[in-house]
Amino acid sequence: MYMYTSFNEKYRVIGVNEDGRNKLYVFDHKSGDAIDFPKIEDGDIQAVNISRSENKMKLTIGDSKSPNNIYVYDFASKDLKS
Repeated sequence: MYMYTSFNEKYRVIGVNEDGRNKLYVFDHKSGDAIDFPKIEDGDIQAVNISRSENKMKLTIGDSKSPNNIYVYDFASKDLKS
């Protein structure tokens, strides 16, 4: 389990192990409201990094059968790209 806030503390990121898989929760740090985030089906979340501008988040996703993939999530458009 881990928790951290983004550079200017706009977001709070919490990672929890649920039944052997890493689950990611992202919250608006001031209001405590959960941020809608797309479900990731193709692996475990290995690492998360929010940009200094707090507009985008990089996710490293992987599993034991394949190399890690990098995804970028845009908070404004709610678009997740690999």
